Amino acid sequence: MMMDRNRLSFWTRLVAIVLAVGFLFSSVIIGFTATGSYNLLEVFGGQDQGQQQQSQDLGPQIQEAEQTLEDNPEDPEAITDLATLYLSDGQSSKGISLLEDGMDRAPDNADIPLLLGQARVQQAQAQPEGERDESFRKAGDAFAAATERDSEDADAFLQAGSAYDQAGDPGEAIQYYNGYLDLEPDSEQAGQVEDRIQSLLDEGGSGGPGGGTSGGGGSGG
Repeated sequence: MMMDRNRLSFWTRLVAIVLAVGFLFSSVIIGFTATGSYNLLEVFGGQDQGQQQQSQDLGPQIQEAEQTLEDNPEDPEAITDLATLYLSDGQSSKGISLLEDGMDRAPDNADIPLLLGQARVQQAQAQPEGERDESFRKAGDAFAAATERDSEDADAFLQAGSAYDQAGDPGEAIQYYNGYLDLEPDSEQAGQVEDRIQSLLDEGGSGGPGGGTSGGGGSGG
């Protein structure tokens, strides 16, 4: 049976959306902390018996997606489809590696770095607290790459800011928070973002290159 690409692409987008929402709720909405516990596998099922059944069910889809990517190695949709299946099957290293490679294969696509950033966030949240900074920084770098490929994606700016914030890099965090405020000055999260910028400034953060306190409309500094 041939893989239904439209159905799989729907799940790819759904995973990305749920990851983004879960990340934002764990960071922006409840205080910009690194304590979120959202698990990618929960999109498709639980972590016990349900997860085992899920892995069995995804095997054929993974094989077909691998063949599709082999036939279309530079197709962004083929890359994200297979990466999503790897991630949802618990093969996070393969998913992340594929997305990193996909960044070079499809240099203009914004979905690949966005999904990579979200995968890195999940990786960080699964690590001991003292070991998370590097994964959050890599997540921030991925989200930042997404903003370079799509400068109108406000959520990518917000996720980049939050990831850098959780990595302990206030300068980069403020820069991307300001980028978010430039695009969404009247959003529901704008007030919280402004407050967080002010908190970082009070703690001694700087705006970073191109950012500063003047880079974002409605920023708190």
